[in-house]
Amino acid sequence: MAEFVLTGPRGDNPLGFLTALGALATLEDAGQPARLGWQRLAPRLVVEERPDAGIPAITNREDLVRMLHRALRRSAGALASETDSARRDMELARTAAKKKAEEIKRRKLDREAAREARQRELQPLQRQVLERTQRFRELLMRSAPDPAVTLGKNLTAPNAELLEHVRDVRDRCGSLGRRPVDLAAAFGVANPARPLDRMLSSPWALVSGGGHQDFLASVQALMIECTEKHIEQALFGPWEPRDERYSLRLDAGEDRRYALMDRDPTASGNKPLTLWGANRLAFEALRFFPCVPAREGMAVLAWRAGSANWQESCRVRWPLWDEPIRPDVLRSLLGLPDIWLDANPISRLRLRGLGIRAVMESTRIASGEGANKRYNLTPAWPVWG
Repeated sequence: MAEFVLTGPRGDNPLGFLTALGALATLEDAGQPARLGWQRLAPRLVVEERPDAGIPAITNREDLVRMLHRALRRSAGALASETDSARRDMELARTAAKKKAEEIKRRKLDREAAREARQRELQPLQRQVLERTQRFRELLMRSAPDPAVTLGKNLTAPNAELLEHVRDVRDRCGSLGRRPVDLAAAFGVANPARPLDRMLSSPWALVSGGGHQDFLASVQALMIECTEKHIEQALFGPWEPRDERYSLRLDAGEDRRYALMDRDPTASGNKPLTLWGANRLAFEALRFFPCVPAREGMAVLAWRAGSANWQESCRVRWPLWDEPIRPDVLRSLLGLPDIWLDANPISRLRLRGLGIRAVMESTRIASGEGANKRYNLTPAWPVWG
């Protein structure tokens, strides 16, 4: 058994918390038993030996980084250019169908005339959208480096496509384990009664195509380009952003509003930087936060939303605990109702009895307008501890 204090991520940073959880989840995927605890704000990762399973023992940080990188690394698939062409064809078809629907609506036809116009002019375009979407998905499943990123560039797909993605990864989970299914459950929820409407996406998805930032496309690039050095920096520091592009904006330090910076965030030489390894590990941690349909549209483990608004002013809370625990116990801790019962002293006693010594909170916020709108997480603060 080996124990590592991870000196890079911190428990009071959303990205740091997810980085630690991602390392735990990745070790579990690799068949390596591990537990996670906290030494104040630093993660404590305990890795057990599995000589009976033929898994090499992890005795030092080099072994740990090597195993994690081997488990996280993906190779670029074939047919990438053909897939990109099919994506463009699909997007053009969608745009044409959307414009035709808006044009018919502007005519202000009576009900029967509008129905006939939709049937004659819109339905052929919608069939083309379905055909091109199916073609794109078939190519994407063959060309993507990982099944988890076959939904598209962002978590903004129509409901029908999210449901199709879930079916695809469900059918493949026998050979791949349950990881792709768990990640799909963390992406959001779909309403099967409204197949063409946009899915409700997880509040962890802070980028969705604005500013040339794409959520799943960035994850795909990280799967291919992250090196052992990136993973080592994410785990052991220094926690200093050095990498351009492919940010999931999960680090509260990436909030680049004018009021929070000493210079123009758009100025030359002031490009936003991130930590590739931390973002790569954080993506793997999303499976701890499944989304489920609810009366108000969606519920997400560890999150609360005001007025069912999952875009702004929703909050996430997570505990920090002492003794290292396994992933299945961690899933239970994240869903404890006591974490949200601020005014109940009995809840605090119960949390202490479980070894939890602090509860952190961060809020999803928006800045800018229209195409310049950006989403970030605020610095975390202890609501109790």
